[in-house]
Amino acid sequence: MQFINNWIEPVVLAQGAESLVLGLPDGQYVLTIADSATAPTRWEIVAAIVTGGTASLQRGQEGTSDQLWPVGSVIYCTLTGATLQAILSRLDALELGGVIVIQITSEAVSGMPTDMAGTGYQEVGGIGVLISAPSSIGGIPIAVQGVTSTENTMGETPLYGISIYGTTTGALPSAAFLLSAPGYTDVPVTLEQDGSDWFLEAFDLPAGQLWADGPITVTITPA
Repeated sequence: MQFINNWIEPVVLAQGAESLVLGLPDGQYVLTIADSATAPTRWEIVAAIVTGGTASLQRGQEGTSDQLWPVGSVIYCTLTGATLQAILSRLDALELGGVIVIQITSEAVSGMPTDMAGTGYQEVGGIGVLISAPSSIGGIPIAVQGVTSTENTMGETPLYGISIYGTTTGALPSAAFLLSAPGYTDVPVTLEQDGSDWFLEAFDLPAGQLWADGPITVTITPA
């Protein structure tokens, strides 16, 4: 995402329009549209990808609605609530010690669904033997108790989830991370705590993406 200081332009934009000529350098932006530069009464936040002076827009972001913007409206670049929250979440994650690396040896399990055959998938319970894990996050002592997998068959296509959990003797602030493992790249997860227990969970992962026998590394990086 890019920012630019003190940028504002007049704008006329139809409701539902998804492209707009803008005087911005190429890049990705979060922009705000208002009905006046001096006394605005309504706003819309848009995500914009600018290429060669033309922006491709995703309308009505961050709880705002796709609206008609007549003559007198303006579009500008400013810090939005969601952008600021993403920055704060990343700072929280960095304060927790940066990258978390957990290694397991996955295990083949009998009785697994046929589309998971040979993948080390287990319907409920552990999916491997822990080899190594951090003993602290951001200087706060933790223990990793396990890595488990679950299956959701409520829909027509089974979906799977991964849970990493443990205990701690201190308070771990909630923070956003990205989980990567064989078959999964940058899956959003949030570090959560309930009393002395903490956990990271990723849900609704596609079938057939878990692991064969052997050493597996799960990497969790600040989002």
